[in-house]
Amino acid sequence: MMNQSIEEFIGLNIDNIPYEVIRLDLEHKPNSKTYVANNQNIKYFTERIDLMLLTTDNNGVINSISADFNTIITQNFYDALLEGYGTPDSMSCSNKIMNVNEQFHKNGITTVETNITLRTCGFHENPTFIIWNKTKYQIVFSLNHELNKTDLRISTKFILSP
Repeated sequence: MMNQSIEEFIGLNIDNIPYEVIRLDLEHKPNSKTYVANNQNIKYFTERIDLMLLTTDNNGVINSISADFNTIITQNFYDALLEGYGTPDSMSCSNKIMNVNEQFHKNGITTVETNITLRTCGFHENPTFIIWNKTKYQIVFSLNHELNKTDLRISTKFILSP
């Protein structure tokens, strides 16, 4: 299993990463390309990534990395993240659900939009977001405790601020 700091891929050309990738044909992103690396035994700190999405600009330069973990971050994983990245810039959890908007579409798909307020919290308070702002990128963990799932996004674009 290769142990690589995947955040180091930000700013690299997609041809220069040590994994085999397949380009996805996503028409809704005209100024970018999306690639998938799966079944590559990618190790990220203490966890294994089975599927990693990499988004590039039209020149193939990676500007975003996404991965899913089919579990909530454990204390062991969090401790490894602290050792690697230092104290998070922001950790927050759901405070109050403001409203829920559910829409039923003609094609049978249902979308649900939920607006919540957040409050600062600690790791043992079941955070919803853990964010590190680094010089060249931002690391965002989104934790869904109800689904026992954690999403990771490393991006050159700041998608959330503390």
